[in-house]
Amino acid sequence: MTTFFKKHKKQFLGALATCALVAALMLANFFSSFIVPSQNNTETVSSNAFDLYLISLSKSQVEKESKSHASDYQQIGAGGFVWEKDGYYHIISSGYLNKADAELVQSSIKLNQNLDSEILTISFDGYSINGNFSGDEARVIVNLLSSCINFYTSIYDVSISLDTGVYNEISAKLAVNTCHNNFATTLANFNTLYPKPHPEQLSPVYEMATEGYQIGEKLCAAEKVTPLQNYSSILKYRYLEIMNLYYNFCNK
Repeated sequence: MTTFFKKHKKQFLGALATCALVAALMLANFFSSFIVPSQNNTETVSSNAFDLYLISLSKSQVEKESKSHASDYQQIGAGGFVWEKDGYYHIISSGYLNKADAELVQSSIKLNQNLDSEILTISFDGYSINGNFSGDEARVIVNLLSSCINFYTSIYDVSISLDTGVYNEISAKLAVNTCHNNFATTLANFNTLYPKPHPEQLSPVYEMATEGYQIGEKLCAAEKVTPLQNYSSILKYRYLEIMNLYYNFCNK
């Protein structure tokens, strides 16, 4: 690990937490209307399109090169998830639903660490499921379709609480377990209403959600991507990983 990263670990974590408590409060409002099922029978359940703003600390046209450098950032609390966009492999620190929040964190990183960064705008398409769904069916499908997004927002909150001292590592891990249990309940409720084999139009959503749940299992186990990765970085890496999963699902 370079001397620069060792000397600036605390400042970097502080930069990532800049205005993040406000952003965390805004997440609930953002997603409260994200997917709205009908109270009566409905023919379509849909998710809205939205943008996610990622802070890129470095990039390369060679994936292996970016992954090799990601570990330096992971040791100081950045996610270090490698996200491909427009032919470049970006080392991502963290992600925000509000561009102003990303800009404030970017400015803080520049001011406190003299690190240049780039904000990537990642546009998520909406996703629609056609059928004849009752109100109860629509609610269960909505929960499944939004499971990865809900997990992201929950883990984002945990990450912010850890970086700002609201949580210590033990309480953060307990909160992660609660988030994962909520994910398990979503899958169980869907399987109760739709025993396997699942209806054809719902199978892709279930497969996506199952992959997201498996990412949650890795997070619950505090599974590291690189040997010296700290827990703050693990949280961000996994929420970026699950959003990358949802992006590929919506935009394929």
